[in-house]
Amino acid sequence: MNRLVLLALIFLCGCGSLNTIESIQETNNNTRNSVLPNINLDLKIRYQVSNDDKNIHIKLTSTDFTTISKILTTGLKVCFDVTGKKKDKVFLEYPLYQKQAFSDRIMARVRTTQRENYSLTNLIAEIPNEAYFGDNGRIEPFPVLPSDTSDIKVSITQRNRSEMIYDLLIPIYRISKNGLTALSNLSIGIVTEEPNVPKITGKLADVSGSDAFGNGKLSTSQVDRFSRQRPGVATPSRINDFWFKVHLIGVK
Repeated sequence: MNRLVLLALIFLCGCGSLNTIESIQETNNNTRNSVLPNINLDLKIRYQVSNDDKNIHIKLTSTDFTTISKILTTGLKVCFDVTGKKKDKVFLEYPLYQKQAFSDRIMARVRTTQRENYSLTNLIAEIPNEAYFGDNGRIEPFPVLPSDTSDIKVSITQRNRSEMIYDLLIPIYRISKNGLTALSNLSIGIVTEEPNVPKITGKLADVSGSDAFGNGKLSTSQVDRFSRQRPGVATPSRINDFWFKVHLIGVK
């Protein structure tokens, strides 16, 4: 019995509680040039949450090559859980995860050339102009531009040559039908993903659409059929996601 109690205590301690940050008042003067006050050392991301009685505003910045490349090429989800846990049933996904198939040979080539040819401007320019809002299984796609097509505003821009700025403004009613007062226990998750890369040989789809040996391009139907035939290829898995609770302005 004592052993079971000890194991339970170890498990509970390992789970830990989420870090809580303070939101700041949302104003038109919230400058994008200020250093954001919160930092996640694993992802090397600085972040800030501000709000008024209608919207929640989330900003993320990073100058880390690995983190930026991961976000821009394999997607980012910002998740909202009104129960203060880590449920991802309500989320905003942008950029979207792009389904691709890789071989070890292609992945090795990508790793060696990415840093040499790294251009934040080019990476941002290649982001598809679409985002998803997910609400308990219902997915709402919407174009990021023009900005007046949705009440959710999201963008990725750059500052100087190496800093990525992620900016999300989301109406409170999208998260809580009961308004701001129902968000006293809100937790937010920043979730990045990457494809599982198995060690296999043969002809695989390149990031450019070519096979692993450069023999022409594969069609979308060929890539999809390939993925079905080779289970495990290009399926996303979470890495380095982090969650935090936020004390919103106007919530007791």
